[in-house]
Amino acid sequence: MVKLNLRFFQSFCKGFAALALLCSTSFANAVIIESEVSSLGGTEFQYDFNVINNDLVAGVEGFSVYFDYTLFEIIDVVASPVDWDSFVADFGLLPEDDFFDSFFLVDPIALGDSLDGFSVSVNYLGTASAPEAAGNLFEVYDGNFAILEAGVTTEKVVIPPPNPNPIPEPGMLSIFGLALLFAGMRKRIIK
Repeated sequence: MVKLNLRFFQSFCKGFAALALLCSTSFANAVIIESEVSSLGGTEFQYDFNVINNDLVAGVEGFSVYFDYTLFEIIDVVASPVDWDSFVADFGLLPEDDFFDSFFLVDPIALGDSLDGFSVSVNYLGTASAPEAAGNLFEVYDGNFAILEAGVTTEKVVIPPPNPNPIPEPGMLSIFGLALLFAGMRKRIIK
């Protein structure tokens, strides 16, 4: 009976270790386009974009952000980084999504880097008081205009400043693991 409990305990610890490793991994998108929306008055709004390259080794050479033609009319490019050529495609009365497009002129966005400063103004046709910052479809393409990545914009995350006096706290999995370790040691001491 003692050996059975010991085997169960060892199997349980191995399973816990595997679970802890799985929980500690994170998944990342190859490219993230964060967006932030601000009112320009009336039905006019400005979208500001930050492009983050988490995976493309060759870099982000160009991208397009699409705006649903039933909800938006693109007005104009408000801002673009100096080394990028940006324009808007407004299809007017055609039932096609308008888009904001930008292509690098000098250097693409390197792996691990991000670049902001992309802005476009739109006329919002929706019924809500303001459009959502996230949810626009985007495509990332290379220098030959081959699509490498597609996704949906996310709302820009504002990171608060770090706490000047942080208090270290152990993680929940660490506490649980220590509890199991002490429980196992207690059984050995008692016997």
